[in-house]
Amino acid sequence: MSYAETPAGPGTPPGGLDDALLKVLFAQSAVGLLVLDPQLRLVRANSLVEGVGTEEYIGLRFTEAFRLDDPDGSEQLLKQVLAGEGPVRDHLVRGRLRHIPGDRIFLVSAYRLDGPDGPDGPDGPDGPDGPDGPDGPVLGLLSAVVDVTERERARDRETALAAVRDAVGGSLDVAATCRAFIDALVPGFADLAVIEVVDEVLRGADPPVGPLPPDTPLRRAASGRCEAVERDEVIRGHPVGGTRRLPPRTPYALAAADLRPRLVPLTAETPWLDADPDGSRALAETGAHTLIVVPLTLRGAVLGLVSLYRCGAAEPFDEEDVSLAGTAATRAALAIDNARRYEREHVIASTVQRRLLPQAERHQAAVETAHVLLPGRDSGCWFDTIALSGARTALVVGGVAGEGLQSAIAMGQLRTVIQALAGLDLEPEEVLARLKETADRLAHERAALPRATPSRARSCGRDACTGSTTRSPGPARSPGPGTPRP
Repeated sequence: MSYAETPAGPGTPPGGLDDALLKVLFAQSAVGLLVLDPQLRLVRANSLVEGVGTEEYIGLRFTEAFRLDDPDGSEQLLKQVLAGEGPVRDHLVRGRLRHIPGDRIFLVSAYRLDGPDGPDGPDGPDGPDGPDGPDGPVLGLLSAVVDVTERERARDRETALAAVRDAVGGSLDVAATCRAFIDALVPGFADLAVIEVVDEVLRGADPPVGPLPPDTPLRRAASGRCEAVERDEVIRGHPVGGTRRLPPRTPYALAAADLRPRLVPLTAETPWLDADPDGSRALAETGAHTLIVVPLTLRGAVLGLVSLYRCGAAEPFDEEDVSLAGTAATRAALAIDNARRYEREHVIASTVQRRLLPQAERHQAAVETAHVLLPGRDSGCWFDTIALSGARTALVVGGVAGEGLQSAIAMGQLRTVIQALAGLDLEPEEVLARLKETADRLAHERAALPRATPSRARSCGRDACTGSTTRSPGPARSPGPGTPRP
């Protein structure tokens, strides 16, 4: 950038325009302005830097005047600007001010101030009469400072909420869902986090309609802490899987009673801590200073409780954080309820499946059979041995695509059909053809139901001399001692 200047008009005193310009800039500028000398000492500053007068800082090095999180890194950056490596624009700096409480975040730009013989002055190397040398006198630095604390905090909240949206809801396992929720909030939003679920809900019962009775046991489903929290007594005192009843007159019990989130400052004089001595001691040792407690509610029912803590030097929670915590808890409650419903249906389907399968070994004249049902999500799989005429035995293995109670019911229907068809002494191919007709009809009926998954049957039937299969592999058979073969 070259230096250009319009001559002052008649009657303007020498230097008067520059003085007026500086006065307006430092008095009416919408951003904080700092002037540092080549030794990085404060020469001039306006009140927007601190919100009050800054005369007491004049003559101090900027690292002494302002408490920065990384003073060495900031000093190195300004020295690079002084060395002519170019200006710094929109650099984020974190620190604390003397007269404004709490951590602050600033957007800082810094520019080198060159004298009249400097590289950009009228007598500098870029000016018409400047010397040829690359260097000239450096007067210092001009720095523009904008407080962007609220903007950055809002961005951090959006990031935390996006992390919850991405992480929560992708699993149909309650424990995995709770773990993903904690991992999404720690350490970006909270230093400590705990999620507790009503014990009966984890056992398959429907969540109770709020308010939650005072003596309801809650089971800790997941917890987490950031590395800055050296002690983890809050986690060790109530390990994952442990249960507790909410102490009365505490924010936890009150939130479960009126189903409203709470922002609670934590100090040694907080009255309700006497009702929970173990929790009080653990919180004191971790340095927790603010708590957000949010009930996990869905359609008026209470699934559990979320507790979020900030500790040590972290900025305390505010009301905007409470709003975010409530939105995140709503997302978690929906995902937990979906996982709970799925697991309950899986348990019911597995029970139905076991009841529909052969309950004891069937002794056949022609073959000896053994079977085992491996636990898993395939609630539509079945096997059977059916005695036929002529000392023959039908070995049947089949499966219905899909999971849940509907698949188990369809499996029972198809098993009944194939037992009836086997009694007609038909060829295996004809048995499977008729079974396919039945499966297609059942699939059509299921497709007409809301939110149904059409069944697709896979079966395998064999006898001692002939066999027929569809897509699934057949049972293993062995003519005698040795390794079975398919």
